[in-house]
Amino acid sequence: YEEQMHDYPELGDEAFILLSMAQAQFGKESEDIAAMVLDGMQTRTGQKSRGVDQAGFYVLMGASMPAILVEGGFISNAKEERLVRSREYQEKVAESIVDAIEQFVRKY
Repeated sequence: YEEQMHDYPELGDEAFILLSMAQAQFGKESEDIAAMVLDGMQTRTGQKSRGVDQAGFYVLMGASMPAILVEGGFISNAKEERLVRSREYQEKVAESIVDAIEQFVRKY
């Protein structure tokens, strides 16, 4: 799924297949916890939702468990950069993640 495959020589066809299989096995659970994190972040920060997407990210390779990436903001956006640098905003994002993990554990 990475755009520059030549940057990841160890991500050959076999590894890609294994990655896809591992992520597919926990797709529903990953989507659930991602939605829980997103809901908490929206509630706590008031930021607009960009939704939950699925993709095969190299950083998640080998994760044989529910796995997500959280985007707290984009430093390419001046307003979001200020938020991301703010200790208060960082704590809100972190609390959202912790609450979602606790909610996820109760559910599963």
